[in-house]
Amino acid sequence: VKSATTISFGEKYTDLATFESMEEIQRLNRPELLTSLVWIGLRDDPKSWKESMGNDVNSWRWSATGETSQTGYQNWDSIEPNYYQGKQTCVIMMMPTGKWFDKDCRELYHFVCYAGK
Repeated sequence: VKSATTISFGEKYTDLATFESMEEIQRLNRPELLTSLVWIGLRDDPKSWKESMGNDVNSWRWSATGETSQTGYQNWDSIEPNYYQGKQTCVIMMMPTGKWFDKDCRELYHFVCYAGK
């Protein structure tokens, strides 16, 4: 995932952030978070779709683990994911609502990371 920031991702962070509850998203609602749209660590894998049309719930994986949500938590906006033009396989989150939108991975946004192990 590309980012609009100049900090090298690997220098300071382990991976893009993952979210298993709204409580985890609410911890991000800080005044110093200056952007409203941020990359999170969720990606779609169209190869895992069980049908030829649309996004399968099991095709969305967290980048840190390569796994689906452990809790089943999702926070998609009402019309998402839509896989627009067959290119939207990465996810941004809108702050402060925490709603998710699928986007083309080549678009530039800030990102939310974690420094865990």
